[in-house]
Amino acid sequence: MTRAFDRFVRPALMAGAGLAALCLASACQPQAAAPTAAELAAQAEATQTAFDTLVEEITTASFRRTPEGATYLGLPTDVMGGVYNNRLDMRGPEADAAALADARAHLARVMAVDVSQLTQQQKLTHAVLVRGFEQTIAGFDHSPWYGNGLYAVSQLSGLHINLPNLMTSQQPLSNAEDAANYVARLNAFGGAFDQTLETIAVEQAAGVIPPKFILEKTIAVIDAFIAAPTTENTLYTHLATKLAEAGIPEADNYLFQANMVLEQVVYPSYRRLKAALEAQLPLAPAQQGLSDLPNGAAAYQLAIATNADTTQTAEQIHAYGLSEVTRIQAEMDAIFQSQGMTEGTVGDRVKTISEDPQFRYPDTDEGKAQLIADLNAQMAEIAPMLPQYFGTIPPQPVEIRRVPLFSEASAPGGYYDLPSLDGTRPGIYWINLKTTATWPKWSLKTLTYHEASPGHHYQIALSLAVEGVPLLRKLSGTTTAFAEGWALYVEKVAAKDMGLYANDPFGDIGRLQAELFRAVRLVVDTGLHAKGWSREQAIEFMVSSGAADPIEAEREIERYVVWPGQALGYKMGMAEMERLRAMAEAELGDKFNLPGFHDALVIDGGLPIPILESRVREWIDRTKAG
Repeated sequence: MTRAFDRFVRPALMAGAGLAALCLASACQPQAAAPTAAELAAQAEATQTAFDTLVEEITTASFRRTPEGATYLGLPTDVMGGVYNNRLDMRGPEADAAALADARAHLARVMAVDVSQLTQQQKLTHAVLVRGFEQTIAGFDHSPWYGNGLYAVSQLSGLHINLPNLMTSQQPLSNAEDAANYVARLNAFGGAFDQTLETIAVEQAAGVIPPKFILEKTIAVIDAFIAAPTTENTLYTHLATKLAEAGIPEADNYLFQANMVLEQVVYPSYRRLKAALEAQLPLAPAQQGLSDLPNGAAAYQLAIATNADTTQTAEQIHAYGLSEVTRIQAEMDAIFQSQGMTEGTVGDRVKTISEDPQFRYPDTDEGKAQLIADLNAQMAEIAPMLPQYFGTIPPQPVEIRRVPLFSEASAPGGYYDLPSLDGTRPGIYWINLKTTATWPKWSLKTLTYHEASPGHHYQIALSLAVEGVPLLRKLSGTTTAFAEGWALYVEKVAAKDMGLYANDPFGDIGRLQAELFRAVRLVVDTGLHAKGWSREQAIEFMVSSGAADPIEAEREIERYVVWPGQALGYKMGMAEMERLRAMAEAELGDKFNLPGFHDALVIDGGLPIPILESRVREWIDRTKAG
């Protein structure tokens, strides 16, 4: 799962900032009749140059209004027009209105381009930008609140979680200027929280209040973050550690300033947010899906289109999910029977092996350290095999880290953060170790392949490293269906093509359970947001199917409540990539080359699935001709 990227980089880029109008015709003047070949070539070249300029200006303007996204990516200061690690994004209704106006202006300028004059790569960029801006505008237009996602803050996301994660994972801290920027950014928390409180007020006025259980979980996250004295808070201790590691002069002064800001700005901001959420508790519904809210049914269809890259309805996706659950359970049953486990449902037998001591890590610091060591060993095992199955290998490293303690109660089980563009920060594969009971040993290979290589890290790091593709397209084109569909697709590649489960039947159970988990998501997400399912009904379906244990199921279902449609992208994206592979194998026969096909999928950066299909067809035609 690419959590932070989905939450604040891609949406911010597609909102962008205003630009001066550009002339995209060859000379912005009518042409004489019957132009010569040289004149036609000059027209095309001028249009292509103007389009590149337009994309560069949109990119620069977009990042200059999203300093948090720039920090996340590690952009150079010249792109941002100066120092930016001391500022936070603007939030609130005014910022949303400005973002909507900018997206409309961008779309108008992009649509004015004569696409027939562009190169093939530029046509891909044009298609990605048009789609992204149209979806951004649709989201904002849908209602006063939908452009923010379902809720401004939740137990899963929002500035109360995202900002500390940004400060402790991506914020540079190697010199005195960095230390000053860190303190300045802490001081900006107050304004950011106040702007978010304005958004919460707009949501409430529109009848959008999170369910009571979501409010309670969100308040618990806030309480956990401010429970300790400021000098024990992760924002303080992280700064202290980095100052010492870098040997920055006057470290005590920066620590004094940071502690003062934590006491006078940061903690009071969290308390104001908590008070606002507590005030909503008496008004909160017990249960709520997106279809229960104003314009909710249409909003959910938009969420499906945005996250799953499909025009299918919720009813169609629900039915497909149920059929896939049945198919995958049958495959799991066959493996269980081959191991002499014939009694009970698939879910019963998954529970049995989950509780088997031979597959459990001790729920201790030592057990958690061993778990992370085993993950590193799995990455070391697969690394030398990658070139046989994937054409291009990304240069950036990936690290495994534990989810921060303050957010692990509500955070996903695992997720990925991309590396910085300048190469100073690796990709990060986060694992939630609140309890090792969530991670029996047979489940971990699949998580590693999904989050690291050949999953998210391979695909995203490669798209960032490849030359000739504009940064804006690399980031805005990577939809949920593409990124998560790829990560789920390569789980199957690891099993069927690479043979990494050949002598590990219970590991293959883990892979199938992971796919089952994604199929169940199709059922429960549509159930919650289109069919009136309750939280408890969705949890029970996930547990009884064998897709998750009760602890994980509760956390996951509550994630789907606050992030409608996102969970659909995994299985729907995988299904499309499998369809494209089957198409390529059928048309190419002996000419089909698996590393080449994988390059065709990912080498041009993330592409929405409908656009990706045209890219694969081009690769098929070139391969036939070659």
